[in-house]
Amino acid sequence: MNYILSIFSFILYYCAPSQYSFEFSVVCLVIFLINSYQLIRNDSKKIGVINFNTIFLVSFFLCSYAFPVFLLPIGEIGYFYETTVTGLEEYTINKTTALNTFTISIYTIAYFSYRRKEIKEGTIISLTPKFYRVLRVLLIIVSIALIASIQLFSRSNKEAVSVTSNPFLYVLFYVLLTIFLVSVFTQSKGLNFLFITIVRKNLFVLGLTFIIVLLHMVVGDRGPILTIGLIFIGSYAVCYKKIKTKNIFFLALAGFFILAFIGITRGGDSSIRLSGFMGAIKNTSNIVSGKSLWFLFEDFTGRYMEINCGYKYTLDYGYLYPFKIIPIIFSPFPLIPSLLSHLFYGVPFADLSSVKVINETLFSDRDGWMGTHCVIDAYMSWGIIGVIIIYAIIGRVFAYISSNSKSNILLSSLYVILLSCSLYMPRAIFFEFYRPFSWVLIIFYILIMLSNSHVYRYKL
Repeated sequence: MNYILSIFSFILYYCAPSQYSFEFSVVCLVIFLINSYQLIRNDSKKIGVINFNTIFLVSFFLCSYAFPVFLLPIGEIGYFYETTVTGLEEYTINKTTALNTFTISIYTIAYFSYRRKEIKEGTIISLTPKFYRVLRVLLIIVSIALIASIQLFSRSNKEAVSVTSNPFLYVLFYVLLTIFLVSVFTQSKGLNFLFITIVRKNLFVLGLTFIIVLLHMVVGDRGPILTIGLIFIGSYAVCYKKIKTKNIFFLALAGFFILAFIGITRGGDSSIRLSGFMGAIKNTSNIVSGKSLWFLFEDFTGRYMEINCGYKYTLDYGYLYPFKIIPIIFSPFPLIPSLLSHLFYGVPFADLSSVKVINETLFSDRDGWMGTHCVIDAYMSWGIIGVIIIYAIIGRVFAYISSNSKSNILLSSLYVILLSCSLYMPRAIFFEFYRPFSWVLIIFYILIMLSNSHVYRYKL
């Protein structure tokens, strides 16, 4: 059935009408929901309710289908940037909706094509006590460096609502935190430690992490808070104990309102930094008064602008830096991507991204800064063939990591990193997960060598 849905979604893409059609968008949504149901049901049974596909596909729905199916019919298309964003071309709406559907169909086929295969080999990782000591020391050093970096950035950028300095330091912190939590929860499960015991044994590291979260709340930067939260929840659910469904509901509800609160009050006089916590709460109630529920999901539902803008740009100007795939391969390493991008195109690596072009096209006075969409990011450089190849590879890789997420500490760490990227991945560049993935592998094997631990491979 997945192949039939894929062929049908490709036909929809190829034959998409030029004028917006509500019925056409609903058909695309139905195909997406069928694929999503299969993926979520499969992973919920094998991994648990908290899994990558559940979060990723909910986010993908908000980024890709909320606008054409729900918002456009009721005329709700203007948000925070309605005075500065250029107009929306109607002929791109059906095309991009069908393109998203076709992409998920390809991803679903690739995902299930791997999961049907029997695993015939595995890996046992034997860690020494020195592994945990070295890991703990590295995490503490990086945490302190990150706290200092946030403080310096906050003081020198009073109006900033996101910490843009030292991106590699953030990735290093996320990776070390993930390996640390996965290792602790895996070891504690084997020894039947109570959760409160785990907290007491790692109170200093957890305290530093709490300070990092608190600082980002004051600045108004939700991304790191969300990533850290998903790392904690994912590590606990995958490596220690499954979270009950009713608890997941309350966690999701609390997380949603906290992130919405930070987003609404992240700038200006309503921010926590300027008006204090209670003042920010009061300002929030004033801001959301009279707004629809969709307003709270604006960070996701507003991505219709990027995907339609990116599609139109590709039609008008052709493919965007198709040779950027080479710098992307080396993106986990500092400086090398920029050197290669200057060599190929004479511009910094950041300028090769669809984010740069889309923002310059969307905003007339450059007072806004938005993201992109994971599908259009691939399409703008390599077209429909590139989308097929990229999401077939992504589907296979994600399926492998998911299938083996509880096999050993390394694969558990990769899966938790994947989970931490899941919510924002649909509204980001398609290789958002690639750098932290690579660093997990590099750092893990460095720690293995430093601690005299061992990796054993076996065949069934």
